[in-house]
Amino acid sequence: MAVETEDHSQDASRQGNDNVAPPVQHGVLKSELIHSLWTKKTLTVAYLGLTLTTFVLYLEIYSTWVYFPYVTSAFSSHSMLTTAGIVQNIADVAAYPIVAKLSDVFGRAEGLTLSVGFSAIANALAAGSHNIETYVASNIFEAIGNAGFTIMQQVFIADTTKLINRGIWASLIEAICVIPVLYIGTIIGESMLNHSTWRWGYGMWALVVPVMSIPLVFTLFYHQRRSKAKLGGASRTISVLGGVPASASLLRKLVHVVWIELDVLGVLLLIAGLSLTLIPLSITGAYNTYKWGDSSTIAMIVVGIVLLLAFFAWDAKYAKCPLFPYRMVRDRTVIAACVLAFVDWVGYATSATFLSSYFQVAVGLSPGNATRIDNANRVTFQVGSVFVGLLMRWTKRSQPFVLVGVPIAVLAQGVLIYMVDINGAYPASEAAFVTSRVLSGLGRAFFSTASQVSIQASVVQQDVAVGTGIFLAAMSVGSSVGRCIAGVIWNRYLPQKLEQYLPADAVSDAPNIFASFIYAMEFPEGGPTREAINRSYRETTKILAIAATSIMAGMLMIQLFLKNINLAEADGKREEQLATADGFALENIGSSHRATAADNVQRAAHSKS
Repeated sequence: MAVETEDHSQDASRQGNDNVAPPVQHGVLKSELIHSLWTKKTLTVAYLGLTLTTFVLYLEIYSTWVYFPYVTSAFSSHSMLTTAGIVQNIADVAAYPIVAKLSDVFGRAEGLTLSVGFSAIANALAAGSHNIETYVASNIFEAIGNAGFTIMQQVFIADTTKLINRGIWASLIEAICVIPVLYIGTIIGESMLNHSTWRWGYGMWALVVPVMSIPLVFTLFYHQRRSKAKLGGASRTISVLGGVPASASLLRKLVHVVWIELDVLGVLLLIAGLSLTLIPLSITGAYNTYKWGDSSTIAMIVVGIVLLLAFFAWDAKYAKCPLFPYRMVRDRTVIAACVLAFVDWVGYATSATFLSSYFQVAVGLSPGNATRIDNANRVTFQVGSVFVGLLMRWTKRSQPFVLVGVPIAVLAQGVLIYMVDINGAYPASEAAFVTSRVLSGLGRAFFSTASQVSIQASVVQQDVAVGTGIFLAAMSVGSSVGRCIAGVIWNRYLPQKLEQYLPADAVSDAPNIFASFIYAMEFPEGGPTREAINRSYRETTKILAIAATSIMAGMLMIQLFLKNINLAEADGKREEQLATADGFALENIGSSHRATAADNVQRAAHSKS
């Protein structure tokens, strides 16, 4: 299929028609009004603060990642890995568009502060948890905090960079922070397990994360305050209450913010629908409380599907400020990029959910080495993303990198089918697994970076935050579905294979082996019981790899629907949109402030240039 070039004249006309009615929200107006007031000095300080906060948050994420299977095993709930992961992904799905919406309604600094607060609460809850339910609750807070920071990071970069440079800046900060953290984090995690406890491993971050984020939070609030002063009161008169009269009651104002601006009904329908659909699927199985034939399981799934349909109907027809604006749903590039991200993460999560346990049990690796194999995927992704960003700046195009990356990622996933159970007798070497993960990271670097930039180039400025949130949410939904598929396969096949291969005197131990991979590793290598366990793990993981590859094969068709956007032309249109938005904002802030604000904006822009 020939690479398609986007017809910008038609898109401009379509965007103009689609975006006449939607109001620009308070946080967006605030961001657009201060857009021209950033200086090189303030941007440098802000980006240094962003880098520091990103480094600390990723250090927390990757050090605590090592504890995850140990916590669930400590509560004799190793198979709850999938349920805990799905709950976390559901919180991710809700957090991405909600925090994006909050930043549009209230402001970027406020959204960032909320995210950091949730991360601190999550670590405190995890450190004090005494059952799996409390730990899962901490995962919800952690998901909201991490998702919120991720979307605010990307929105801040989108607010302060041009599309032609977006791929570089969106990847560079991540690469600088993530690459060293991947290894430092696992070292910290292993050290805490060896010399302390996983509780202290979580607890220390409840203080470290908020303290280290102070420079960034302070810089953003300071700049917002400085911008208000320079705009001569203009910014203060832009109200989150929109058309609500100042004399309206507190209840009416609250209803306007919660019901209209934040679309709380849509949020509740989305969370409830995903929860009732995905969680029951992950907790069914031979040794679990819920069974496939239970009326309660069927009822939850049916109600969940109905609620999801109700969410889409509400968001499309009735919500005044929907989570997923319909005008974006009609854009082919937005839909294709989101579906591509969704399918990719369905496949990745299907294969990767139990991969760390497989490496430790069937391959005999340490927790750190098991984690570092998958980290090869992330390192390659981060380095490759910066490289792709540079190439996009040079070519001024995005689609070619999608067409290159998708086949590489599918190939990398496919080779796992062979590697996890070679000739039905043994796993591949550690070096071979690292090689496959490097290929996977390279492929994802190409198509994921280009897809995100394509979405941001396809939507108008006021939709950048929500569009980015939808793209990231698609990844989380895909991860939830993938974990669900992994849980279904794991819960069905591993117990069967354990009962099939375990020696007669060890069959009664099958439920305990299934519940805790730590218990499984207590059996000595070379013994008949351990050989049976290893074989069961290899064969079950091979089924997961086959399922993941089959799912990801669909990406080869989906990639063809993305448009080949000219980023330089899109940047020119974006500058026109910002100029129009500034004019729109000045028209809506009141005549008493208009002249002063316009004069200050012009002076600030002149000094910046």
